[in-house]
Order: sequence, then C-alpha cells, then structure tokens
Amino acid sequence: GPEQLLIPTNTNTAGWLSFGPYIALPVGTYRFAITFSSKATHSQQTGNWDVVVQMGDAGGEKQLSTGKLMGTNGELKRIEGVLIIDTTTADKPIEARTFFLAQGDLQMSSFELQKIKSTLQYSPLTTLELAPR
Repeated sequence: GPEQLLIPTNTNTAGWLSFGPYIALPVGTYRFAITFSSKATHSQQTGNWDVVVQMGDAGGEKQLSTGKLMGTNGELKRIEGVLIIDTTTADKPIEARTFFLAQGDLQMSSFELQKIKSTLQYSPLTTLELAPR
C-alpha cells in the first residue's frame, strides 16, 4: 500500500513531529535509523532529531544521540547511528524524537531500532590449544 508519512499539521508552527516508542531496552549495543524527506534543498535545515532515555523521577532525560534534519530535495534520506545502553540507562524508556523548525517542510517515514549481536564470543568448543611436541 501507499507509504505512511508523518507531516506537520501547520507548516508555520515549530514543534515535535514524532516521539516514542518509550520502550525499555536491556544493556547492549543498538543500531538505529531515521528515514525522512523534505522538499527543501540540502543546505536548508528543516528540523532536529535526538534519541533520549527518560531517566525517571527528577533525573529528566539523558541524550544519547542528536543531529540536524536537512532538506533532501524531496528524496527519502536515512540517518543511521549506534546507541550504547549501559547499566545506567538500561530498562528505562527510550524515545526517538524529531522536531520541525517551521522552515520548509518535513516528512517522517520511519524510526528503526535493532540490537547488534556481538560477533566476538568465546566458545571452548571452537578454541584450539596448541601443545608443544
């Protein structure tokens, strides 16, 4: 079917375009991707993005990653990055947000999050010990 896009209801008003998903993640390394588009030129900033952990109580939020959303000349663009969830941020709600600056237009397509599996794992079954002869 047709792709679903989030767009500002009023292009003259700045504000949050997307936020969530408020899921708690275990300790680990994660890859994220934000897919968006804008008819503005590559030199025009139309928004900002960030990924934060809601620390709870009076802890506020901890920013894990942030960046600018620039124009894409109407083509979909994908921003990728890596997040590290440690013992201080584990099991707390994570949120990816996009903020529209009311300059040009901004269309959000998707936010993806995937745990990166560790490639270096010790296994005694695959370890060879060389003994002197």
